[in-house]
Amino acid sequence: MRPTLIALLAVSLFALGCSDSGQSTITVKLSEFKIELSSSVAKTGDVVFNVQNTGVLLHELALLKTDLAPDKLPVLPDGSVDEDKLELMDEIEDIEPTKSPTMTVNLKPGNYVLICNVAGHHAAKMYIGLTVR
Repeated sequence: MRPTLIALLAVSLFALGCSDSGQSTITVKLSEFKIELSSSVAKTGDVVFNVQNTGVLLHELALLKTDLAPDKLPVLPDGSVDEDKLELMDEIEDIEPTKSPTMTVNLKPGNYVLICNVAGHHAAKMYIGLTVR
């Protein structure tokens, strides 16, 4: 019986080591005026964004699917990005300083841009690209 138990344990450990949840987790740090990612590349499927507002101002995080460069997005007169002209995947609004919300989005391969779309923040270069493969 002992060899059977050892074999089952070995198979279980092998299966756990080889399994791929298809999920990526990316830490996003927001501050004045930048967005930092723990990785600029994610796997196709569910991507978990653990967001941290490490700054002193209110921020938000919008995820847009686009092949445009982050500094070439269409903007409104107040300097914010015109989200109606882009494919908005998801967003978290009104992230207070020290808050750490989470956003999970199912993403297909392609190019994405993460922005803070509080008026003036995109113009201050608060954006970053993300590639999903």
